[in-house]
Amino acid sequence: MAVPGTAPTLRRTCPENACSMTQTVMCCGTAPSPFVQYLKSPLAVPLTWKNNLRSAFINIIDPFNLLTIAGDSAVGVATNSHSPYGPGFTGISKYAGVSLTEDLTGEFFGTFLVPSLIHQDVHYHREPFMPIKHRILHAIVQVVWSQSVTGRPMPNYANIVGGIATAVVSNTFVPGPGRQGFNSTAQRLAIAYATSPSGNLIEEFVPDIASRINLRVVIFQRILNTVAIEEGGGPGVAGQ
Repeated sequence: MAVPGTAPTLRRTCPENACSMTQTVMCCGTAPSPFVQYLKSPLAVPLTWKNNLRSAFINIIDPFNLLTIAGDSAVGVATNSHSPYGPGFTGISKYAGVSLTEDLTGEFFGTFLVPSLIHQDVHYHREPFMPIKHRILHAIVQVVWSQSVTGRPMPNYANIVGGIATAVVSNTFVPGPGRQGFNSTAQRLAIAYATSPSGNLIEEFVPDIASRINLRVVIFQRILNTVAIEEGGGPGVAGQ
């Protein structure tokens, strides 16, 4: 496992017959789009600044991201009647606006500008065939140690600089006492870096969980269809 201060080897171990076992194995196969290819290939995929800009834009306008911002804003204002954003719809709008501004800052620096300037691969690369402990450590280390678009190990400048930029923006736009100053900024940075591995852990293990769930759903649907056919119906009747 690569750790900061060493010259890690980027291992993307796959069984020899991985691609013949299933089409959903994440470490093999090809795809026309670099955004799909990086999920399926163990190799680094060189991305241009246009690719990075597009990725940042998609991350911002993603419906789940916008819904998360809206929901978090509504809950934040509703549970704190003395919120510095104010009560009601106005407060929710201000809260959402600040959260969206922080997102924009993080995506601009962390997904577009810094990776484009230093040619860093900002994607998280899974290691699905490594031991569980190795995969957990890999997800944690990736917060501060990543790779270039050619696969060369390098510090995760995108995450480091993006986090600092977002904290600075928070100093400017987030209302309320105790939000400005070095101590407040350092605290937000510490929290941001401490929670960063959660996203990597989701990307590392959720595909494994999803593949098993999908398999069970398919099997269950086939059983229902078989029962429907035996009872004189047709495929899909059992689900109506």
